[in-house]
Amino acid sequence: MQVGLQKSLQQELQFVQVVVKDSGDSFSDVEEALQSFPNYLFDDFFDDDDSRQKLATFHVKFAGLAIPGPITSSNPKYEASSLMCSHLIVAIHGTCEFCTWDHKEIIWEVKAELTCNNARHETALITLASK
Repeated sequence: MQVGLQKSLQQELQFVQVVVKDSGDSFSDVEEALQSFPNYLFDDFFDDDDSRQKLATFHVKFAGLAIPGPITSSNPKYEASSLMCSHLIVAIHGTCEFCTWDHKEIIWEVKAELTCNNARHETALITLASK
């Protein structure tokens, strides 16, 4: 039951972040609750700049809790979504004719760039985790 609720809330949060521009500040209460969760989990209260607090945002494969900060992740998710759908958006506005191949090519290019960015981010996480 709890896993289903967690997935549902994560998907709802991600949907709003992808669709609504500049929605990050709207998640300040959620961010505060998520940041206090590791304090209760580890039965220890520590500052926001403590490396243990950053561990909560790590992906599970880096021994983290995979709890992203909704304020900081909101704009990058919106931008990635907008870029992936850019050909579709301009076609809907009538600026160009829709072409499935162009649409797929843009998606591939954006995904490749995001993968490259994620690899750089994972390298930074590995460095932080080794401290």
